[in-house]
Amino acid sequence: MNFLGSTPAGYAVRISLVNDSLRPVIIRSMELKVSGRPLAPIAGFLSDTRAGADASALGDEPLEEARSLPFALTARGAQTLIGLADLSAADAQVDQGKRTPLVSRAREFCHELPRASPVERNRSEPSGRTKSKLELELDVDPGGTQVVPVHLAKVVGGANAWSMDVTGPKIHPDGIVFGRRIAAPAALRFITLRIWTWDGHLIRSAALPIAGAGHEEVRFAPLRAGSYRAALFEEDEPLAVGLFHVPLSRSNRGIYPRGAQRANGQCLRLEGKQNVYDSARTPYKYQDRRGR
Repeated sequence: MNFLGSTPAGYAVRISLVNDSLRPVIIRSMELKVSGRPLAPIAGFLSDTRAGADASALGDEPLEEARSLPFALTARGAQTLIGLADLSAADAQVDQGKRTPLVSRAREFCHELPRASPVERNRSEPSGRTKSKLELELDVDPGGTQVVPVHLAKVVGGANAWSMDVTGPKIHPDGIVFGRRIAAPAALRFITLRIWTWDGHLIRSAALPIAGAGHEEVRFAPLRAGSYRAALFEEDEPLAVGLFHVPLSRSNRGIYPRGAQRANGQCLRLEGKQNVYDSARTPYKYQDRRGR
């Protein structure tokens, strides 16, 4: 499992299946469990070549190819797939302010994931696999119920990760360009960019549509010298977070850490956190893309 495996269709779990028998078997259902208790059913899956990419690089287009259970595994066959765990029931209970056993299990699931923050990660970090309290329960015919452990993998980078760069003069930058490399051409997202001062005052906010894998630039009133925090949101879900300083350095206009700006929006929702950073005490918002 990629610790940033949240997708619009469910939390992504990579599953390798091997059928040692001399006849086909039917995988009737799969369910993600934590500490031996049910958490989320696998609502669908992606198979074959799609499973070769980590969950953060799935984009929008492959999700349209998701298949439903059950499915058959051939005799002496093997298949690797990405199962999409449906956490919508826990999401709904969190939205309703309920404190249920399911919500507790969902938050335990989030605490099991590697806890490296986006600010602490970089491209040089090695990936790895660790044991966890997570398990996958499979209903197999013939064979009955089988439970297998789920390992967690730290995956750095990801072609589908959103990224941000500061634009404009180095002394007083006045824009941020953002986007991602992989997305369906017809995918249309409504993205909000927010910028805070270091102490948590919201000073810039703009929302605009972005289509496909293109990049978009938001322009605003020039920023003064200082340290800033920036984040991209789709509705209340954080897509990318990062830090930058003004004046910009001669060699770097980026919001860092580079390649590690992603946020685990699924777990931020399950843990009841609305935003990556505190809301503004004296918010300042502008209406047009020039910040006027």
